[in-house]
Amino acid sequence: MADIQSEKITWLWPGYLAAGKLSLLIGDPGLGKSTLTCEIAARLSLGQSLPGADPIAPLSCGFCCAEDDPADTIRPRLDAAEVDLRRVFVFDDVQVFPEHLPTLEEHIRQNSIGLVIIDPIMSFLSGKLSAHKDQDVRRALTPLTAVSYTHLAVVGRAMSPAMLRPCRF
Repeated sequence: MADIQSEKITWLWPGYLAAGKLSLLIGDPGLGKSTLTCEIAARLSLGQSLPGADPIAPLSCGFCCAEDDPADTIRPRLDAAEVDLRRVFVFDDVQVFPEHLPTLEEHIRQNSIGLVIIDPIMSFLSGKLSAHKDQDVRRALTPLTAVSYTHLAVVGRAMSPAMLRPCRF
């Protein structure tokens, strides 16, 4: 540790969403997790503050969505949140982690993405991995943390009994 310099965390939403980190939004079905991610994307796309935070420069946001249709579900939620649609992208060709990580990284570079929302994150696990094995889940998600070691924040929406035990809210 003598060679490691301490660094401050940069927060997009203090205490909740750190830049350069993978964050999980976890909860039971029907609590509004996907709606909340749309609200977060809307505020960040406009440079508006999140609760308890200062406004930041507008960020481009990307969605990887396995369950919700972009046209009939995501777009209406974003419209209701008054998003800047020029700053929000849907990455339909990102479907499996870690295999499609290079595709996600290319989208991030091309569109200067500051926030990626993966909804739900478990739907993006490779069929070669078991969502019930901690080691397999880590094998899939660890490469995502390498992508987020920039200004980028990655939010994965999760609903898994194994994940809920330590983090339930």
